[in-house]
Amino acid sequence: MILPAAPAVIPTLRVHEGHEWIYVLTGQVRLLLDKQDLLLRVGDAIEFDTAVPHWFGSANDQPAEVLGLFGSQASACSTSTPLCLSSDHASPHQG
Repeated sequence: MILPAAPAVIPTLRVHEGHEWIYVLTGQVRLLLDKQDLLLRVGDAIEFDTAVPHWFGSANDQPAEVLGLFGSQASACSTSTPLCLSSDHASPHQG
């Protein structure tokens, strides 16, 4: 999925049933996850329960491309590395 450049977007958090998994292919992605404001970079991946208020989009004036999986079973995906973004990769969004 390509996220258009959106430096002036006012995010609207939403909730719904399921789980989402996002992997950043290009660009930078801003993820609002409840009270957290995170900046995801190329190679970062995160999985979260969509019952938590959330929004994501491009973090700046450049588009970003992500691979996203959504569904009730996303949390059961199996990979050789953890799905949750580690704190050493995540950084607070400065914007």
